[in-house]
Amino acid sequence: MADKRALTLAFLEAQPRAAADVLQEIAPGSAAAFLADIAPSLAAPAVGEMSSWAAARCLRHMDAERAALVLAAIPAHQATHLLRLLDADLARRILHELPGQVARAYERSLAFPAGSVGAWTDHSMPVFKEHDFVQHALEWLREPHAPGLSHVFVVEQELRLTGAVPLSVLLGASRRAPLGELMTQPAPYIAVQLPLDAAAKSASWDDYLVLPVVDARNVVIGGLTRSAVRRGLETASRPPAGVERPIVAHLLAALVGTLHGMTITLLPGTERRP
Repeated sequence: MADKRALTLAFLEAQPRAAADVLQEIAPGSAAAFLADIAPSLAAPAVGEMSSWAAARCLRHMDAERAALVLAAIPAHQATHLLRLLDADLARRILHELPGQVARAYERSLAFPAGSVGAWTDHSMPVFKEHDFVQHALEWLREPHAPGLSHVFVVEQELRLTGAVPLSVLLGASRRAPLGELMTQPAPYIAVQLPLDAAAKSASWDDYLVLPVVDARNVVIGGLTRSAVRRGLETASRPPAGVERPIVAHLLAALVGTLHGMTITLLPGTERRP
């Protein structure tokens, strides 16, 4: 049993998408019990690859503390979308289990309509002031959870967007150079209230991996990634609640069969969904 569990966990880590397909085939309570019994760092990638409705069903069968740990380990825009699919009481209890700053970021996103830029904004994207040095930006970019950026964005004292510094310029500059001396102006941006399908048409995506999101005062409140745009548009085209998304059919049969067998073995009292 121990060997099977170790192999299953290794497969979860290496192939979260295939694992997600298997977990979607079994009863939500059994899938949730299995995910709640493993490290959030292993559970989260599989949850992130599940269809939104299947992932939300799993979260409903977890206690709020465990659900919060899983949500904290997936991209913020995706976690926000899953919170939208939960009933308000459970969503509040999950938010209560999260660190205050993280919970407030989710609450800001939830305040926007699902089809808007604001709903898919990553509020954790940092900005730097004009007097900050290159070394400050480089130190942040070395953080384990820093997103992939083509530029860092520069703001003035009141956090209004003033410019951007390409990563190539940043890497070649003196560490003590102020970012305000290196930035190009103006920097592109996306308005927080803009519909997501309109944001997807921005020509700036040709040159930027992340675009800053600004409010009505041009204050930067976060960033919009290409992956967030893609997920948001995919979500808008999915069936309404209660309609199942078909299981992906093109996975290798032997691989799925092997994982399925091991997963079923490890799940006590597992039952197939009708």
